[in-house]
Amino acid sequence: RTVGAALVLATITTVVGFMTNVTNPLPPLKDFGLFAAAGVVAAFLVMTTFVPAVRLLVDRLAMRRGRTVSAEGAAVDAPQQVSALGRLAASFAPMATRHSGTVLAVAGVLTLAGGVGATQLSTEFSQTDFFPEDSRALETIEVVTQQFGGGFDEVTTVLVEGDVTSAEGLNALMAFQQGATGVEGVRTFDGQAQVDSVVTRLSRAGLLEGPVGDDAQAAALVEGLRAADPTLDGVLTPAGDAALLRLNTSVGEDVEPLGAALSDLVAQTLEPAGLTGAAASDNLLVTEIMAQLRDSQVRGLVITLLASMVILALAFWVRQRAAMLGVIAIAAVGVATAWVLGLMALLGIPFNVLTAMVSALAIGIGVPFGIHVVNRFVEDRSAEPDTLTAMRHTLEHTGGALVGSALTTVAGFGVLVFASVPPMQQFGTVTAITIALALVSSLTVLPAMLAMWDRRRTGDLAVPRARQEAEPEPVPVG
Repeated sequence: RTVGAALVLATITTVVGFMTNVTNPLPPLKDFGLFAAAGVVAAFLVMTTFVPAVRLLVDRLAMRRGRTVSAEGAAVDAPQQVSALGRLAASFAPMATRHSGTVLAVAGVLTLAGGVGATQLSTEFSQTDFFPEDSRALETIEVVTQQFGGGFDEVTTVLVEGDVTSAEGLNALMAFQQGATGVEGVRTFDGQAQVDSVVTRLSRAGLLEGPVGDDAQAAALVEGLRAADPTLDGVLTPAGDAALLRLNTSVGEDVEPLGAALSDLVAQTLEPAGLTGAAASDNLLVTEIMAQLRDSQVRGLVITLLASMVILALAFWVRQRAAMLGVIAIAAVGVATAWVLGLMALLGIPFNVLTAMVSALAIGIGVPFGIHVVNRFVEDRSAEPDTLTAMRHTLEHTGGALVGSALTTVAGFGVLVFASVPPMQQFGTVTAITIALALVSSLTVLPAMLAMWDRRRTGDLAVPRARQEAEPEPVPVG
């Protein structure tokens, strides 16, 4: 009855957060969202059915043996003991309550700085990042890349579609290859770009020495090449409606300038001949994936925050006629998320396939923290005479539990800092930071928001109506 409502809301908002990955263009992250959401629902079902059933059976067994059911149950009316973690959490109550404006101002400045830092986050992905740091293979790859410019046979392929075997098509391919000679990052030999294509093979076979005059000549050249080169299908389709140009390149992972230069060259040389062309390579594909990943995560974060805000606002309006409580809970999560992104930029942690999950983690961890604090504060405020006392009780009990939960989870993910693979180290660091900052926001920013909300709602008039009726009026002295 007391924790169940918070668990339901936390489950719904966390599932919404993970399910936004369903719109992600990357199939593995779609699967991650689905399985994480299913895991959250399963955990909720287990904790609200199986665990209580086991506890009930254990209590019945204890009663049969003549023992007291539980110390907690036998001392319902006794004052609750405050743990050391609870006292630590409660120490933030005076600051957040008495100086809520200052706390929110400082949080606002840090949030703005975090937002600016988030725009400076680099997006990186490299297969070599997943090599152990002491790997001999990694050392070899780095030496080859530094000394031989580009590594192991780096190839950028351009797919050309259209009537490539016509005279105009072959001349356009020749113009493209000549233009590629001047593109930075394209390997050259004897003043010519190193390209494997139908034009290059015609030249090597001694069949092509200059521009093609007409379509009849073009057809004869291609037919003669097919007879002499049985592997021609590797660069030209049998129907002659598509061709590949394989360019030897040496740009490594910095492929965006090369991709842009090749796109411009396609527009200048191939498109006037009625041909279309598109460049592709492993690194170009990775660059596109990371751009989509970044965009989808930003979109997913916004959608999740808005959806969670609507859900919580409706829930708190139904329960307390206070929709603003839902907005406050989500606002604290947004603040923590901005802090995380800014700290990533400050520490130089890039946005990659693992750290990209920071938004889902921020929602999955921060929203339940906020829900539990808000729920407990509403209950405590209805029973306590003033905001400070209610906030101190909230942080002593719910806050202490959150501190314990956060510390154990930080320790669990923190061990990844010692992993031998850099992306796993970064993921462990970012996750630990996310949990820690979500906790800090829940103990400082959220209480300050709640204190300000309560002050505006009640003027911090200390005694609730029920207690006013029960207590006698004070007798004036003198």
